[in-house]
Amino acid sequence: MNKLFYNCDLQTNIDLSGFDTSLVIQMDSFFKNCKSLKFIDVSKFNTSSCTTMKNMFKNRTLITSLNLSSFDISNTLDMEKMFTNCILLTYLNLSDFDTSKITNMNSFFELCVSLISVDLSNCNTNQVQCMNKMFYNCKSLKSLDLSSFNTENVLSFKKLFANCKELTFLDLFNLNFIKK
Repeated sequence: MNKLFYNCDLQTNIDLSGFDTSLVIQMDSFFKNCKSLKFIDVSKFNTSSCTTMKNMFKNRTLITSLNLSSFDISNTLDMEKMFTNCILLTYLNLSDFDTSKITNMNSFFELCVSLISVDLSNCNTNQVQCMNKMFYNCKSLKSLDLSSFNTENVLSFKKLFANCKELTFLDLFNLNFIKK
């Protein structure tokens, strides 16, 4: 179901509460470039079969919040640019995400300039290899707890926190920036 709502410029609300996504394997660019979209109900999405969510919400410029509590990403491998350029998004709770198979988190929150807080407290990043620009240009981000992150397999961190001008608290307790 790649690009299912790609470039839906006139849609302001999408209710997908009854949408069966249990067999969907790819959700790449699912809502990418839906520039007028203000509300989307994905609260009942079954994403247990999904292996890639690359660009899923990229360029969703009018959305202010997302309820992703039902997302089961235990089989997802690629989340590159998943939230890139969601410029009005202020808070995300991803603490229930099982990220144990994710290998790519490049530009995950890049250009989320209004993002103040994101809960990644239980994220397992053991398999992640790429974290380039993960928080790049998150100008409003004030605090970030990455103490649950394991970065032993990460090959590149380029511009990980570049231009995070408001970041005053950063917990990197378990991060390993040196390859063994």
